[in-house]
Amino acid sequence: MQQITEHIRRDHTSRLSISKLARSCGMSRFSFSRLFRKTFGVSCRDYVMRLRIETACTLLEVPGASIADVAATAGFTDASYFARMFRNRMGMSPKEYALQATNEPLGKQKYST
Repeated sequence: MQQITEHIRRDHTSRLSISKLARSCGMSRFSFSRLFRKTFGVSCRDYVMRLRIETACTLLEVPGASIADVAATAGFTDASYFARMFRNRMGMSPKEYALQATNEPLGKQKYST
């Protein structure tokens, strides 16, 4: 499992397949998922999502970062899905997080199109 988590950490911003990860361990998807949850206390999908959100948080701390660019760089193919998952995990929108992280007053934020 250590090698798998290293692989996930290294490639979490790319498209990861649980089936491929399981095959690389010589396991079925079901066995892999069960062992992953037992070992780490979360599903593989949740683990990857956490890493992507952490990456996004780091990127959002850069002043003037585009939300769409942050989403893509963190491994999300859909900015709306990214915003939904970010709000679900962080309790605020990516924009709110960026403003808070950069201490930028609400009236002075830059809008990117």
